[in-house]
Amino acid sequence: MEQNNKIGPRIQIALARIQLQEERVRNAARQLQDARERLSDVQLKRGHTTDTIKLLETQQAQTPDPSLQKQIDSDMAGLKLENEQLGLLEQQLRTKETEASALLLTEQSKSDEANDRLRAIEQTIAQSQQ
Repeated sequence: MEQNNKIGPRIQIALARIQLQEERVRNAARQLQDARERLSDVQLKRGHTTDTIKLLETQQAQTPDPSLQKQIDSDMAGLKLENEQLGLLEQQLRTKETEASALLLTEQSKSDEANDRLRAIEQTIAQSQQ
């Protein structure tokens, strides 16, 4: 009975730690998912921008009108700048995705450790009741 009184608080502490760790795992998973979604959006937008630049290059080569060629040049310059900025953003988001992935692995590992401790307490209880 005395040993159960000592184990009870340990179980409560272990359960509280597990709940906290599970919340950390959920938050890390959410961060990773958000980073992946943002990265996917940027990649999609960058692909569209690249396709538009290629289309404009084709139009420019086929257009004999110098004023229209100038307009196409201007449009392409803006799109190329946007594409460069999207490239930088993509790199930043890849870094963020890598960091979020590492955080998730760390938090999952900590969660596994907490579960192992709870199992050890369960085994101690089971052995003391035999």
